[in-house]
Amino acid sequence: MLTEFDAVFKTLEAHSGITVANAHREYMEKLILERISDMEISSAEYTALISRDDAELSYLTNAAAVNETYFFREERQFDFLKNTIFMQRKARPLHIWSASCSTGEEPISIYTLAKFCGLTCSISASDIDTDALASFKAGQYTANSFRTDGSKYRALIEQVGSWKDDRMIISPDVISNIHIFPYNLASASPPPIMEGSIDIIFMRNVFIYFTAEVRKRILNKLAKSLKDDGIVILSINEVGNIDKNGIPFDKLHSDTIYYLQKRTGPAERKAVSPGRLEQLNIAKTAETIPAVPRHPLPLTAKDTQLPKTAVKAGELPRQPQPQPATIHAPSLQELYEHIDGCIGRHDCEAAKKMLKTKVFKPHEMEFKYYFEALISIEENRDEQAVEVLEKSVMLNSSFWPARYRLALLRQKRGEKQESRKQFESCCASIEKYRKDAKSDYDFLLGDFCPEYFEMLCRNYVKNGKEG
Repeated sequence: MLTEFDAVFKTLEAHSGITVANAHREYMEKLILERISDMEISSAEYTALISRDDAELSYLTNAAAVNETYFFREERQFDFLKNTIFMQRKARPLHIWSASCSTGEEPISIYTLAKFCGLTCSISASDIDTDALASFKAGQYTANSFRTDGSKYRALIEQVGSWKDDRMIISPDVISNIHIFPYNLASASPPPIMEGSIDIIFMRNVFIYFTAEVRKRILNKLAKSLKDDGIVILSINEVGNIDKNGIPFDKLHSDTIYYLQKRTGPAERKAVSPGRLEQLNIAKTAETIPAVPRHPLPLTAKDTQLPKTAVKAGELPRQPQPQPATIHAPSLQELYEHIDGCIGRHDCEAAKKMLKTKVFKPHEMEFKYYFEALISIEENRDEQAVEVLEKSVMLNSSFWPARYRLALLRQKRGEKQESRKQFESCCASIEKYRKDAKSDYDFLLGDFCPEYFEMLCRNYVKNGKEG
């Protein structure tokens, strides 16, 4: 990797929020070298140019945005939209915003599905990539915009367009009925949309570019555009990486489809998997037991009198010896919750101190390495995280949460073959975990169920084979 372009990528990130991943950096470096060659300038001159030339910065931003999309992508989310969300809100007009619309396949899919369901619906669509928006407005699509995923809804697209040679031409009436505008999600400026007017925001396959802090900032900003019960639909692969701390959303799910709903009052009751129902019932029962007062009750005058004891002449009364305090060793679940909370506050030092309070038994060492990996990931020390996660799965090959994290890190590092291998192993482990009706690792899953992670693994394996 060429470190001379680090300043260029920092300027790009400051402008767009886009963090160029290692797997994409080689392509971007090659593109920049070509631009430098065409302009006959040095890399230092190009770095300076990016800082002052909006047109060149826009060009680089468009190049950095990977516009991989197609009609009815992630078909199961559209099933959920049609069968659940649209049915719940059918009695009122809806306003839906596709906030990272790319070349338009997503908002066109939403428009045609809403029309099929007989809804009164207005669609807005935005993207930072101005070239992609120009392509959207042209309304012409190749066979690449139609995949096996989403094929059950293909007829809806063909009702609003027609094939001409090798291109699908979408009716201009459809395009004109969608409000299309450029918008940088990571900018400080609010979107050109009335506050509290949006029912549903689609923002799929864009958070992969952003850091956790940028994601949080974007979600807080978009919450202002949503109605009180408004929802945000992210990609199936992205929603698990959203930190709920500091954002006004509850994470809800219907089966394996997870989404965010704007929180305006007490947190909504979340849907739970059957395997957790017993745990919740136990917790509910515990709530009826009176709590022990945190502080002792004040002593009365009578209580403060020392007991009468026989004392020999010349001796001081013996003081009662203090009893050693009972040290409560945290359980694995308590330790995880503390460490997760520290990481949520970006306080890795507190997380490390908390980890030292636990004396791990031999059969618990895979958890120790897993917790160390979580801290290393927060510190952006991916290489160390990979090392300790490998130790974790070596100790316990069925410990699939560690294998899932390892697979994600391998993928992030561009190690496609190894990441696919890990996802395949993880998928097999989760399948057995579910078949055996185990719940040993459920406390590590947050609001999610094992089925969700199994589905993610299958998606990653499928995409790896296709790509």
